[in-house]
Amino acid sequence: MKEKQAFPQQPSIPLFEHDLPAIDVTARVMSAVRERAARSTRARALRGKPAYIIGLAAVFIVVSGFGYATLSWKLQREDGRVVMDYRQFEPGDEPVSSREDFAEKQALLPEGTAAFFYEKPSQAGEAGRYFSIDNPAMFDSAAQLRQESALPVRVPDQLGDGFQFAEGNFISGHSHPDEGLMEQLKAEAERSQESFAYAPIDIGDRVGLSLLYKGTAGGEIRVFADAEGERWRTVFTDLKEKHVSEAKVRGMEALLIANQMTGELEVMWIDGEGERAVFYKVSTETPQFVSSGQLLAAAEEFVSQ
Repeated sequence: MKEKQAFPQQPSIPLFEHDLPAIDVTARVMSAVRERAARSTRARALRGKPAYIIGLAAVFIVVSGFGYATLSWKLQREDGRVVMDYRQFEPGDEPVSSREDFAEKQALLPEGTAAFFYEKPSQAGEAGRYFSIDNPAMFDSAAQLRQESALPVRVPDQLGDGFQFAEGNFISGHSHPDEGLMEQLKAEAERSQESFAYAPIDIGDRVGLSLLYKGTAGGEIRVFADAEGERWRTVFTDLKEKHVSEAKVRGMEALLIANQMTGELEVMWIDGEGERAVFYKVSTETPQFVSSGQLLAAAEEFVSQ
């Protein structure tokens, strides 16, 4: 395990398109969570585990069971079943964090810990927001990561031709804190001169992996894998400037997404069903070094044959 560096590694998916464990909870979502909990004693979803809203960072929010967005891409199998619903945010639900804001707060946390935050609204009439951040321990050895992982996710030493493992970390699941902590943090922030308040929370079980591969001739490929893949059946994002098409990863339906402004590429799919479902996102911010064909070939390294 290597010593953790101050965050800005090469950014990947937003909240920044980065594989950073984070929760960004809008007022609309939190209201729906409370309403759902009030209606049912089963306030735990996804196979009896705590209900999660986990972002690949803030631009991607997974809210299983909620359907706020109207514009979407539905990835379907030949039998008509929807594999994944890739949806546009509704106005007002867009995340507002920046890389710099995220890094500033992450730097407050010791390595291997997590915290829940309340941030005061920046303008009158706006709502404050709640989110969680963790500061994961980083590994610079694929072998060590494989040794410590019990997840059904491969950790290759290299991808394709010339992309070597550089570093990786576990993604941890965060459960929603109780309403008492939420109210406490809001009260603390309102009494404080600071713009936010936070409290430590359990970092949670290891549910996925974030991996970085660097090319010998330049370029990077990032991989995000979540072993609780069913919660990614609905994905909220910002579809602006994105070209979305269907692709195949070893015969499985996948989304190939190209940012028309930056050229950034992503491949996204879910392997398996139920408790065996794993969500994958393989991406690059260096399309001058990684073509869509190379990215799809790298994605195939993670599919069971």
